[in-house]
Amino acid sequence: MQLADTVHRQPAGSQTHDGWLDWLRGLAALMVLWHHGRQAWFVAWSDLDPASQTPLNEFLFFITGLGREAVVIFFVLSGWLVGGQALRAYQTGVYSLRGYLIARISRLYVVIVPALLLTAVIDYFGGAWAGQDHSLSLFLVNLFSLQGLFGHAYGSNGPLWSLAYEWWFYVLWGFALAAFAYSGRLRAVALFVVVSSIALIAWRCPGILEMFTLWLLGVVARSLPPSRWPPSVTAPLALIGLCLVIAFPVAQSDFVRDGLVGIAAAMLVYFCTGLRAPSARGFALGKSLAAFSFSLYALHYPLNLLLIDVFVPQRLREASVLNWLGCLLLMVAEALLCWCFYWFFERHTPAVRAALMRCCRRRLSIY
Repeated sequence: MQLADTVHRQPAGSQTHDGWLDWLRGLAALMVLWHHGRQAWFVAWSDLDPASQTPLNEFLFFITGLGREAVVIFFVLSGWLVGGQALRAYQTGVYSLRGYLIARISRLYVVIVPALLLTAVIDYFGGAWAGQDHSLSLFLVNLFSLQGLFGHAYGSNGPLWSLAYEWWFYVLWGFALAAFAYSGRLRAVALFVVVSSIALIAWRCPGILEMFTLWLLGVVARSLPPSRWPPSVTAPLALIGLCLVIAFPVAQSDFVRDGLVGIAAAMLVYFCTGLRAPSARGFALGKSLAAFSFSLYALHYPLNLLLIDVFVPQRLREASVLNWLGCLLLMVAEALLCWCFYWFFERHTPAVRAALMRCCRRRLSIY
């Protein structure tokens, strides 16, 4: 996502369901971290020392190369959590576009603003400044989630591309629901936003609309009636199905492959409903992993480049046990730094959201 979403608690059985979603979200974030860490640490498989091209290393290269699949899982999860929750609010007559936008803006910008500033600082001290674009115009493009439409990701922080996608998913879905929930002038405004946004995206970055279909898979999955089959059987089967789709791609097209992974991920999330909760320790660990997954995604890449530049100026051709351990230590260090970022910024999201809500209520009361 994520990569960028909030776990919305359900009235019944929420702790059970959210426990497994937390694990899935946390593991997807770690998949992205592993992917970029291994890419920066080792040379490509074809350039690896022949003695290191063993079946074990081939497997490790494979599982640390699933960054794109992890992003697809993030999008499906975001559709389930954010889009599905908004749809339920609409269906029960309590949907509020203002509340929806405040929740989404606070969720994104508590992380995006400091992540952009820290990207500039890290690039400056890490040696990536000269080779990247750090102009004010590009900073503003990323600040307003326009990367992909009117520019690229800021500085060295390439993964920021997906945050713009996420923002436009929120806009399209939130205003589409508003067009059905409201009437009169508000409905006209909501329709105008949806139509103009689709036209702009189709013109400048149609990939956003393609990925939006993956996001909608999560919404659809959450809208389905509960499964009548026992989750203790269907959830493991869905997990096996997702692993098979990832391990044995059957399509050459990225869009088709992403769609198959998205469908398998949506099925897994759907069948996790009602699954027995993890143990108390497992529930707490999954919650901790998920809590800082957005921070991990938003800041790990420039940190990765900085640490690699310090410890491994040239990528390694030998995939020995010691070199793999070094790569693992690097990723652990990055995760700890991202957790510190979470502690200073992301964990304050509920307080920021509440402050924005109070501010909006005061302004409306004036008029």
